[in-house]
Amino acid sequence: MKKGIAVIAGVVIAMSGFLCAADKPVKAKAKAKVEKAEPAEKTEEAAQTLKKGDKMELIKIDKGETVAYGASGDSSKEFVVSLSKEKAEKGKMYSTKAVLVKGGKGLPIFTRSGGLLKGKRGNWKDYDSLVIKYILEGDKPYSTGMIIADEESYGENYANWNYSSHCDKQVTLQPGENILSIDLSALVSNGGRTLDLGNMRTVSFYGKEREEDCTIYFQSVYVEKE
Repeated sequence: MKKGIAVIAGVVIAMSGFLCAADKPVKAKAKAKVEKAEPAEKTEEAAQTLKKGDKMELIKIDKGETVAYGASGDSSKEFVVSLSKEKAEKGKMYSTKAVLVKGGKGLPIFTRSGGLLKGKRGNWKDYDSLVIKYILEGDKPYSTGMIIADEESYGENYANWNYSSHCDKQVTLQPGENILSIDLSALVSNGGRTLDLGNMRTVSFYGKEREEDCTIYFQSVYVEKE
């Protein structure tokens, strides 16, 4: 009888040792998983922190996107836009060639209907400047107004658009290869509202009727951290 009790006790002790031994690796694995997760979180946080010079391309020209992408209505009387292998930025295959027709008034860079600024590309909150690299043909400067608008500028539909809801600026493009830089912190509507940089929708040239044709090659358009 005593011998039987001793055997049972030995089995119980052996089983206890097995369970303890089996439990230890499980805890070790769980700890290892936690330790691996921490660097991943830090990496994700680091990826969200922009440094000086970081850019987000807004028009992917080499993928077939252009200024006035998806513009609605009959715009042929205002401008003619095409991809061009002429005057492309170094490292790129194409530029966007825009012929601004005599008598026309505008040229949209981005339109709400075109959709390029919907989603990630419409969120400029972490950037400081809108940058347009261009080449203006000829020897004359081109002065024009600019309309810059966010989602709220449109209200529930286009009928709600009014003068006070968007930002107006005056710019002068110089002949040759140049850069137009717009300070994003200064984007305030004509009614005094600071534009929502997280939901940008429209950037457009718009001014008085042009007295002659004007050709601009757009090499790149992006927002940049300074």
